[in-house]
Amino acid sequence: AFDRVAERLGASTQALADSELRSRAIVDTSLHGIVTIDAQGRMRSFNPAAEQLFGYAATEAVGQNVTLLMPSPYQEEHAQYLANYRTTRRPKIIGIGREVRGRRRDGTTFPLDLAVSETFVHGETVFIGLLRDLTAERAAGAALAETQARYRQLADVMPDALWITEADRLTFANPACLRLLGATAPEQVLGRPQHDFVRPDARADVASVDATITRLDGTTRSVEMTTARFPSQVAHAVLAVFRDVTEQRLSEARARDLEQQAQQQQRLADIGVMTARIAHDFGNPLAGLSMTAQRIMRRIAHDPTAPVTSLEAPAQIIVDTVRRLDTLVNEFKEFAREQRLNLAPFDVPGSLRELVAFWEGEATARGIALSIETHDDLPSVQADAEKLRRVFDNLVKNAIEAVEPGPGEVRIRAYRGTVTTLHIAVEDTGPGVPPDRDIFALFETTKTNGTGLGLPICQQILAAHGGGITVASREPRGTAFVVEIPIGGPVLH
Repeated sequence: AFDRVAERLGASTQALADSELRSRAIVDTSLHGIVTIDAQGRMRSFNPAAEQLFGYAATEAVGQNVTLLMPSPYQEEHAQYLANYRTTRRPKIIGIGREVRGRRRDGTTFPLDLAVSETFVHGETVFIGLLRDLTAERAAGAALAETQARYRQLADVMPDALWITEADRLTFANPACLRLLGATAPEQVLGRPQHDFVRPDARADVASVDATITRLDGTTRSVEMTTARFPSQVAHAVLAVFRDVTEQRLSEARARDLEQQAQQQQRLADIGVMTARIAHDFGNPLAGLSMTAQRIMRRIAHDPTAPVTSLEAPAQIIVDTVRRLDTLVNEFKEFAREQRLNLAPFDVPGSLRELVAFWEGEATARGIALSIETHDDLPSVQADAEKLRRVFDNLVKNAIEAVEPGPGEVRIRAYRGTVTTLHIAVEDTGPGVPPDRDIFALFETTKTNGTGLGLPICQQILAAHGGGITVASREPRGTAFVVEIPIGGPVLH
């Protein structure tokens, strides 16, 4: 019996020893400091993590009062706490975590998270303190608070309006934003859906768009709006920056009105010049027509039996003169008429190939090589197809006539000018344009039978499209016309 008792006692002792080893291993490997004290405040154990925290070795700390690890006033508070506990047996901090300050061996202090529990060992009260260093956490928090304060200060002084929305509702608005919205306090706008102030179609993420803001009083402002998503615990967190461009837009509108008025005045002046020129150009041909017709009538009166063939030459003069006058009148009407565009997607490479096919026979007959360089991947442009074909046709016809007689070359190139424009170049090896000639001026022509209206009409058509045309001499000889067309079509206001 004694052996069985001894055996059970040995097993219990071994189990207890094993348990103590496991407990010691847990305490020794814990990342948190663990300190145990008795009812008088003397430290009973001090694990390696506590050594790292405070800079004391366990052999130095054990047996010392725990106030060794505390700066004032925690020392005095702790002593009073233990005295009260011994008298009343009512704990105040047992089972409650709180933030305190610890004191290292070198005298520096640092923030600690302290959790205290109570147990009994051999009938004695033992307090277990679990300690976690909050230094890095507090530093990160302070840095974050400083950063947030810096950004808030920046937002407060920036001239542009800024708001933050989470789940489509305003959660922040800087002072400039409050002014833009006509608010005097953040409470007037925070929490409200953003579509109360800006149209839903202007809320593209990571985009810059023109938008209209509706203020609290119902009035509107024109703004440039830039938005971007940013990390947040709430879905659909978006930062938006607004620049009030109302006055700028009004100024631009006034400038456009003044420009249109100036263009209209210039058009009236041009029409006046054209009227005078046409009156002059009509005078001599009409006099010639009258004289030719009188000559025919006299010939008929003198010899009514004369053959018709004798009248063919003067009759042809009348026909040619009328045709020239008809061309002049039609081009005058085209120039005087306001350019109204029928916009639709226009295939520039395809249209240019059709143009080359049309003029190739004429060019070959004159000993002129007509070629084209383009790419099928060029985008379509928003344009009036009929009017642009007229521009290209006029330029190619002029180039062929400039080179005649051959041999010579006319080359057409279509290429991307910028991200938003296409360029079409018509280049020839003709004699070029004299530097003192403004070939875009009314009635300015280098051709014997030209009206001097073709290029001004081309310039007018391209200006209506939001584009333009330039001319330059080529080396060693020749001329290059370059047409610029916006891909998206003219900007309409």
